Amino acid sequence: MKTWNIAILCFLFVGVLVLGFSLKKYLEYPYQKVRFSDTLYEKERAVVRQMFAEDISESKRVIGFDDIDISIAKYDLNQDGIKDIFVMLNGRSFCGSQGCWTMIYIIDKRGFWHKAYDFNTYPLWGISSRKHNGYFDLVRVGPVDGQPISDCFLLKYEWKNGHYEGGIGYRKLNKRDLEVFKDEILR
Repeated sequence: MKTWNIAILCFLFVGVLVLGFSLKKYLEYPYQKVRFSDTLYEKERAVVRQMFAEDISESKRVIGFDDIDISIAKYDLNQDGIKDIFVMLNGRSFCGSQGCWTMIYIIDKRGFWHKAYDFNTYPLWGISSRKHNGYFDLVRVGPVDGQPISDCFLLKYEWKNGHYEGGIGYRKLNKRDLEVFKDEILR
């Protein structure tokens, strides 16, 4: 009987150790950084310019020149084999104290763009390894403007009702977060 109890205790102990290390690794490395580009994805950039032609024209009329840069990132958020699109409009008319106009579009099998997120943010996004309703969760660093790095935190977004919802406080930034986003945060 003692041998049986010892075997069970050893099994449970090893299980707790493995689970503990797995959870620690997951919590410390929960996402990959979204990398925006101002030069790649010309086809998508042209579509965005067409979609926002009126807004861009109004910006040009008010400011006197077209000061817009369109940053694009592409990731398959629902593992359907089609890369979905992060769009950030950068320019005086599109940016403010909370960042620049950012949208996320899910691309369907017919090539149609469906808006899944629309808000002013900084380009500090990550894609989690966790999923809700078939889509990867997203995280972003916030707020940044005027706050010390130590006061920033990760906001979590989950797929619900056909778009990303959330933006609730997720957790304080840790050393890994600061390493992942150091280039953007320290600008």
